[in-house]
Amino acid sequence: MSEAIYAKPDMTKKVKFDRGEMEERIVDIYVSPDTLRDHETSTKTEHTSPTNGPGDQHTGQLQTRYNNLTKERDQLQTRYNNLTKERDQLQMEKDDLMEKFSNPSWNKFKSCWYFVSTENKTWNESRQNCVERRADLVIINSIEEQRFLFGLNKRVWIGLTDSETEGSWKWVDGTPLKTR
Repeated sequence: MSEAIYAKPDMTKKVKFDRGEMEERIVDIYVSPDTLRDHETSTKTEHTSPTNGPGDQHTGQLQTRYNNLTKERDQLQTRYNNLTKERDQLQMEKDDLMEKFSNPSWNKFKSCWYFVSTENKTWNESRQNCVERRADLVIINSIEEQRFLFGLNKRVWIGLTDSETEGSWKWVDGTPLKTR
């Protein structure tokens, strides 16, 4: 049979060839049995360390990029959360200011807002009302502020009390009254 392989084909004959389905195979043959017999056989064991192929380098780069993106994502999430809190705080402040602008009971002097209730209440009830509004009774810090309050032409409670010691006047923030 091996002779037929090496025979010279007759190119004058007409041959009909059916292509049908062709299958392509790639076969890598490194050592044939004949060449194996010709070489010395050895039982030596060769210790080889795995080499880093190009895939290993890309895997490392991908891992580094993944770690960096994860860190950046976490930083952005923290920043987003902080901005959300800040936005909510600003919205509350805006709503508070809008209420003050639209409510005639609120009066502005310089950078401060003063609420003058139309209800008649005791000093303690008025203070509690202020605390519920996240405020307190007024502490007069200047003659201009005192004139502004008197100019409202309304009866108002101020944040001055001698409830701890009779005759010893203190403001609601604990500072003593200074007289001139």
